[in-house]
Amino acid sequence: MFYRILSPIFEKDYLIILKALKDHADKIAIVTYYPTADNSETAIKKSLKNFHLETEWMKKWPGTISSKKARVDFYAYNQSSYTLLKKSRSLISVDQEQTIDVFFLLNGKCVFYSVIHEDIHMITNPELAEVFRALGYTLLKIPALSSKFF
Repeated sequence: MFYRILSPIFEKDYLIILKALKDHADKIAIVTYYPTADNSETAIKKSLKNFHLETEWMKKWPGTISSKKARVDFYAYNQSSYTLLKKSRSLISVDQEQTIDVFFLLNGKCVFYSVIHEDIHMITNPELAEVFRALGYTLLKIPALSSKFF
């Protein structure tokens, strides 16, 4: 089962989500699929540049299927990269809402993904879902999807 967060997600919630994921993920993937006029994507990538692991071009990633290939940058996610994201606040800025998808992995499996511009925030790990419930988020169980990430 997957768990969709039904509670409204605001900037403060992204800070809570980033913190919870720090203990439940080892990679963050940032998908670049729309050209953007602002520098906020660059700010995220600049803040995480020392944690960059690899780049892949994909047509599919957790939460979406694209007709065109998109650039997916994978970064190590740990206490240090979490601290940088929290300080830079670039991942949670309003400017990001139309330009970014993000997913978090643990041992190569997606545990959380967010399609921000569609207001989709999914937990794919039951243990992590319990953490979010304890934090006060309302979750809706839905059938699991099939993908190389799950």
